[in-house]
Amino acid sequence: MIRRQDLSEIGVVNKPHGHAGEMSVTLTCDIDPSDIRFLIMDIDGIFVPFPVSGSRPRGSEAWLVSFEGITSDSEAAAYTGSRLYALTDTLRDLAGDDADSGEDCIGADSLIGFSVVADGRALGEIADIDSSTINALFVVRTSGGETCLIPVADEFITGIDEQERILYMSLPTGLVDL
Repeated sequence: MIRRQDLSEIGVVNKPHGHAGEMSVTLTCDIDPSDIRFLIMDIDGIFVPFPVSGSRPRGSEAWLVSFEGITSDSEAAAYTGSRLYALTDTLRDLAGDDADSGEDCIGADSLIGFSVVADGRALGEIADIDSSTINALFVVRTSGGETCLIPVADEFITGIDEQERILYMSLPTGLVDL
């Protein structure tokens, strides 16, 4: 089962292209979709992997991507507007192979499920990322069941322990009390 905390959002399906099931997609990072075995879409709340069978650039802003099993424009049209995800570990592997690839795709989404320790105090667990505003927010569930919103900002992050799944932060005084 693919879990949300194991994924990084990397783009969106724009529209079908042609009649053979190819899709125009916009990516938020500098990767070739063919370098990833499969891309993932959220279909009715379930993360479904789609094997990539080919890709080619379309101008400077988009890619044309073919997926195994999608062979017509009407099948491709069903995915218009779908967000595209990749496994965060796959993106890290790409970044390890090529410093210009993958690392810029790894975002706050990959921290869902991490515990937050701010200024030496355990706050809770990152339950979600609120990206409904221009500034994304960590949605942190405290042990008491309350919700705390913390801006996703590099200057607040002091360390990440991926093995223990802990995000260390230094926050302005009073921020968590808002």
